[in-house]
Amino acid sequence: MAEAVRRRDQVAPSIQLEASGGVSLVTVRALALTGVDRISVGALTHSAPALDLALDFESGLVSERPAVAVKDSEGVHF
Repeated sequence: MAEAVRRRDQVAPSIQLEASGGVSLVTVRALALTGVDRISVGALTHSAPALDLALDFESGLVSERPAVAVKDSEGVHF
């Protein structure tokens, strides 16, 4: 990882590098010390409890015509 950072710094220092995959809270410090710009730690979300959240809503608006338009030789029909 440190070698990748060194090469990036020589060739294209504006490019951001991210370490991801197999990262744990135990190994994250060592990865940070390599100089990568971002670290993705799946352990933060893998053990989080699930939340079932619904975003159902009713607008109160009712359309008087269907949502599909059909175009034929006589024009457009809803």
